[in-house]
Amino acid sequence: MAAALQFVTSTLRMLSGVLISATHFGIVYIATALVCARGFQNSSWLGIGIVAWTVVIATVTAVAGISIIVVRAWRSLYRDDPRAATDIFINWMTVSFGGLALLAIVWVTFPVMLVPIC
Repeated sequence: MAAALQFVTSTLRMLSGVLISATHFGIVYIATALVCARGFQNSSWLGIGIVAWTVVIATVTAVAGISIIVVRAWRSLYRDDPRAATDIFINWMTVSFGGLALLAIVWVTFPVMLVPIC
């Protein structure tokens, strides 16, 4: 049972950046679809549209979460104590998937900010 739990936690840690990116994607596009479907595309707060606020808040939260995970994995790669090759692999994959997830977040955010809503 302990090996199964360790496998699940390691897998979730490696894929956490991708999971955060997928959540960001869902929030951005579901919020945009709801705003368009309900006719709120002209609503704004402090002169900025509701969709823009949603995208900014979701993006900042996602980037902060991925950054924390990636920095922790990056720092643990360069410790001086000896570790198993599995730990090194898990940390490298966490950093790699986190970097790809950050790129995916940028690719999701730009079209929503540049193209008119609805």
